[in-house]
Amino acid sequence: MARFHKLTVIGQLLKDPVVRTFANGGKVAKFGLGIDFTRRKKNPQTGEWEGESFIIDVDVFNREGGFKMADLVEQSSKKGVRSTSKAG
Repeated sequence: MARFHKLTVIGQLLKDPVVRTFANGGKVAKFGLGIDFTRRKKNPQTGEWEGESFIIDVDVFNREGGFKMADLVEQSSKKGVRSTSKAG
């Protein structure tokens, strides 16, 4: 039996999702999710607050006969909006 792990990531969309529809009716929505670490520290030399950040590339699909995640992303997600991506 396969084991699944669940991961929840919270960040902001870097640009509007790009949605493609396939000839067979399938759909995919692609977007980048910007993540900032909450551990920030003040740089003693510059006086600026610093932290690490990174980008996660996310592709979501409509499932045949199931959940239509690409449709949901297309309708409700826009650049700069805080978003949650769940995997698993």
